[in-house]
Amino acid sequence: MDVRLRATLSNDMDLLKAPKLVLGIGLGIAVALSGWSFLSMYSMTDHSGQFEKPTRALLHAGVARDSQALARMDVSPTALRWVLDRSRTDPGLLKTLEAGLHASGSRHNHDRAEVTFDVKGLKQCSQWPLTVYFSGLPSAMRIEDVRTGCDSR
Repeated sequence: MDVRLRATLSNDMDLLKAPKLVLGIGLGIAVALSGWSFLSMYSMTDHSGQFEKPTRALLHAGVARDSQALARMDVSPTALRWVLDRSRTDPGLLKTLEAGLHASGSRHNHDRAEVTFDVKGLKQCSQWPLTVYFSGLPSAMRIEDVRTGCDSR
C-alpha cells in the first residue's frame, strides 16, 4: 500500500508541476512583452530622411535661381526669402549645402518638425550646418523656415 500511495503522490506532484511550468512560461512572456511595449513607447524612431528630398529640392532651386520651381514648392515666404537671399549673397554655400546634405535628426511636435542636417564640406559652423522647420506633417509638408550656422565666405 505504501508503494501505491507513493506512486499516486508522485503522479499528483507531476501534475502540479505542469501548471506551474505553463504559468511560469506565460508570466515570462507577459513580462517580456510589457517591457518591449514600455521601451517602444519611449523610444524615438528617426524619420528625418523623409525631409531630405524637399530640402534638397529647395536648395537646388536656389542654386539654379529657378523661380518656377520655387513657385511650385510649398514654401513659406520666410523660407523663400532665405533661399533667394542666399542665392544672391552666398551661392557657394547653397551649392555646398545641396551637395553634402544629410539629415542627422529631427524633433517633432504635433504636425511640426525641426530637422537638423549635417553637410559634408562644412567644418566650422557655429551651430548645425542647416536647420529646416517643417509644418503640416505628414501629408501636407511645408517648409516654414531655414537657418544655417555656417558661412562659406
